[in-house]
Amino acid sequence: MFLPDFSVVPAAGLDMFLTCKSSMHIIAWFWLIVVVALCR
Repeated sequence: MFLPDFSVVPAAGLDMFLTCKSSMHIIAWFWLIVVVALCR
C-alpha cells in the first residue's frame, strides 16, 4: 500500500497501527472459525 505522506508518518505510529490492524484481523478469523465449527 502506497502512502503519499509516508515520510510524515512516524514509524512507531505506523508500526503500532499495522500491528493493531493485523491483531483485529486474526481475532476476526478466529471467531469466524469458531462459529463455523459450532454450526457444524
